[in-house]
Amino acid sequence: MSSYTIEKFNQFDGFAKDIGIVMTKVANGEAEGYIELEKRHFNPIGSVHGGCLFALADTVAGSALASTGVTCTTLSSHIEYLKGAMAGVSHKIIAEGVPVRVGRKIAVYEVYIKDEHGTLLCKVGVDFFIMSDKYQFRFTDGEERQ
Repeated sequence: MSSYTIEKFNQFDGFAKDIGIVMTKVANGEAEGYIELEKRHFNPIGSVHGGCLFALADTVAGSALASTGVTCTTLSSHIEYLKGAMAGVSHKIIAEGVPVRVGRKIAVYEVYIKDEHGTLLCKVGVDFFIMSDKYQFRFTDGEERQ
């Protein structure tokens, strides 16, 4: 995985860090990450905000594909919300991203998000465009991925 390490991701990915995403596995085209839920993650009806779930899914899927050594950007994605993660019941959401198909220019991933009880909360499909070598992945410290 070269310099794209979990430690660097957790330290330098600004947006993900701001909302509390912690990556636990990023290797061989797969990734896992989680968010320890706080008051800021819940919407007014007491469930985890859909944007929080979506951000976790996009981050995990993109990290999974990046672990193969490519630079990518999301082309399209869709989410199926299956069950709400409710305040007082769910305290952690965990995402697992796996490849469905990876081609030369297009990659398709699925992400499954569960709570700490194993309840499936949503399923997310993410389609990526694999970018040319002239675009290099950079951590927010400006370091290029090797």
